[in-house]
Amino acid sequence: MYIDEDQWFGTLTGLKSGLLLSPIAIIKQNNSHYLCRKLIVPFGQVQAIKKSNDDHQTVTIERKSSSTSFIHEYFVFILNDRLRILQPTDSPTGWLYLALLHAMTSHSLPDQYMGMTGMERCFQLLHSAGCWSAQPYDSITRNILLQIATISPKVNFYPEHLTCMIKIDWNENSLPYSMQHFGYYLIVKKLVETSEEWNFMYPSSISNDEIQKFFQSKKYNEKLLAKLYWDYRDSYNPTARLSAQMEKEICCTNSTKSYQPVWNSCSYSTNYSPLRLLDHLYDSGDVNLKDSEELRCFPLSRWLKDEYELKNIWIGLFKLAEQLKTVESDHKKDDIERFEMLLDFLHYISSKCSSEPFYLQMLKSILKAPTLPLGSISYPEFTRYEHIQEIT
Repeated sequence: MYIDEDQWFGTLTGLKSGLLLSPIAIIKQNNSHYLCRKLIVPFGQVQAIKKSNDDHQTVTIERKSSSTSFIHEYFVFILNDRLRILQPTDSPTGWLYLALLHAMTSHSLPDQYMGMTGMERCFQLLHSAGCWSAQPYDSITRNILLQIATISPKVNFYPEHLTCMIKIDWNENSLPYSMQHFGYYLIVKKLVETSEEWNFMYPSSISNDEIQKFFQSKKYNEKLLAKLYWDYRDSYNPTARLSAQMEKEICCTNSTKSYQPVWNSCSYSTNYSPLRLLDHLYDSGDVNLKDSEELRCFPLSRWLKDEYELKNIWIGLFKLAEQLKTVESDHKKDDIERFEMLLDFLHYISSKCSSEPFYLQMLKSILKAPTLPLGSISYPEFTRYEHIQEIT
């Protein structure tokens, strides 16, 4: 073997640390038969630096380590010119380190040598049996897994106690954003969990290192990461997706539940205290009764206004519920569904509007009742009343 003068071999583009060795040619009958070329790469902290928007990222390997035993670690990879791939020589550490190198040198365009992107080859390796283990990984392998996991951007809700907005912290000045796959963290977590299933058989196994602290730190919202992976799934080539089993687990975890009315899903839905209209809703003050014709569902913003307080609209809503139950029409079913949706919304904003959900539940019960034994009801005039406590 000798050091090849041309260190370019068509993949791992941008990698600045490594040595390509070529075999000495054996000449037989004017044909040159070459043994496989080999690539020697040192172990370390793999770092990608994006210098401009046009250039490919530069990838370096930082050799400094808190553990001196890592400094002298090297990996040998074989260039298989028939299959057009790099092959590691040891498992699982070499396989995982090669996956890391492919991920960090990846570009949106395929590599010249492999005919696929580094991200695609990375996932090929991560799915292969060479990366999976039935026993705990050693310290150097866990370090590599940690580096792969952190390629995924940090994701969380903002603010964290709400779910109204998603914050994605991309790794700046590193890989292109499209190469920062949301699935790296998820598959590394699965690899580590699988390797630790038989921990009790290996008392000397490592259980409190950096990667364990990394998973426990909750820097990544795993459920949100899984959701984002699924949202971006179609943008990934099939080769660069999680396994069918992992995707099935994600679907089960993030499966959407069918809509349920608020009072069917609230823990306090059946604990309302019975209230009398005259003792609470219409005991005193001024009211501006609105007729059922004025109570249209949309826009929903109107129900937050003072003129649509529950005491102003409840009798009109009651009249509307009676009409829906007694008057036949071609679109009766749609009207009832629209009215139920309105009641659901009023129930949802009841705490904000300081209204009692019990009265809304009464209206809901009218719609659900098979018959309506109300007889003939005379409604008050729908107008403004002042000091109703003085009205007899």
